[in-house]
Amino acid sequence: MILVSAVCLITGLFSNIWLPRGIPPNVLFRSAGKSASVVTFLSAESAYVLYQNRSSQFIDVRPAEEFSIDHIPHAVSWPVSDILNRPEQMKSLDEKSRIVIYDFSAESPNSHVVARLARDFGIENVYVLFGGFSEWLQYGFPTEGNSGLS
Repeated sequence: MILVSAVCLITGLFSNIWLPRGIPPNVLFRSAGKSASVVTFLSAESAYVLYQNRSSQFIDVRPAEEFSIDHIPHAVSWPVSDILNRPEQMKSLDEKSRIVIYDFSAESPNSHVVARLARDFGIENVYVLFGGFSEWLQYGFPTEGNSGLS
């Protein structure tokens, strides 16, 4: 037992030295079909650069009530429940545009589900905001809505 603990401790220490920022946040999701859908994460800082350049479309998959309180300016509200009930609305996205999908936090699987669905509809430039809207707020990036915090 002590030997196993020592090996785990040493492995953890070397992992922290080798990858001090952690494992890179690119995750490969396997779809039911023959191809794989890759979800690419985007940091809040990188998303903000895209926001400033107006070179991307932001999609908020939180419930409409949360979106109305606060959201990234110019984002579109597409609650995940609506998308799952009518996935064909994905066809309305510009296939050549960068699409940034976000939920409230990194722990929510909804943005990942919607990103995979967009990829299945042929949208190539799909990104998930790593850390979600909560990280956007932590950086103090602009928001709009009815919260009075904007």
